[in-house]
Amino acid sequence: MRLEEGNFEVHVNVVYDKGVVLPLPHDDWISKLGESLADDKEAMTTAKDSYTSLPISARDSFRAVFIRFCNRRVVPPDLVTYAVLMKDLCDQGKVKEAHQLFHRMIDRRFSPDTLAYNFLICGYGKEGKMQEVKSLYREMIQRGLSPDSTTCHFLVKGYGKVGMLLSSLNLVVEFQRLGVLIPLELYSYLGVALCKKNRPHAVKSLLRRMVIDGCEPSLEMYNELTQCFYKSDGLIEALSLKAEMIEKGLKPDLFSYRILISSLCKLHRTAK
Repeated sequence: MRLEEGNFEVHVNVVYDKGVVLPLPHDDWISKLGESLADDKEAMTTAKDSYTSLPISARDSFRAVFIRFCNRRVVPPDLVTYAVLMKDLCDQGKVKEAHQLFHRMIDRRFSPDTLAYNFLICGYGKEGKMQEVKSLYREMIQRGLSPDSTTCHFLVKGYGKVGMLLSSLNLVVEFQRLGVLIPLELYSYLGVALCKKNRPHAVKSLLRRMVIDGCEPSLEMYNELTQCFYKSDGLIEALSLKAEMIEKGLKPDLFSYRILISSLCKLHRTAK
């Protein structure tokens, strides 16, 4: 491996993996020092594609050598390089190692951005370690960084994975206050999850949040909510949703009418 020190470039020509030379064009690792990942998406993509195309054993070898050279101050690392390595570690389930690299980056006086935090939040979220996720999120806010839709996705699904759905709902409220656009897919995920936990009033609150965000609930979401109210004996609320659906231009389907008819029968309104 040849690592050349320069003011603006890091040149990596090959990686040796147990005697096998794996080509890694140095042009893929050109990076602009001092620029944030948010301003250098193309460099991030190029570097990531080149690095992750290597066998995992070769990536481990490269990462170890690279860090050793950084510690000797032979190679000036940048945010792109750190982010590529952190992302790969998180994808391999080595979140603790990624977090150590994150701290090494801060020790080198690099200011982490939202993307760097998102990698760790995603990694810990997949492992169900929500205390670490919460700590990272608060730390990010304290640094003055703005969460984005990706942050929202990882946090909401992370809490949902461990069954903390009301915490997920509270996060939606917080993200709206911060001006983060909530993806429609995330609303649908949370709505279905809350219905499965028989939380119809929480789902209704979620629908109101959707409207605030300019998202219109789908017929499927209304059907899920109607069934949820029916199962929890909220029959009047189930029936009132029909009018709301029609008002929004949604046409009830066979499933909708089946739940509505069942609700009327339970209320002994068979004449209707």
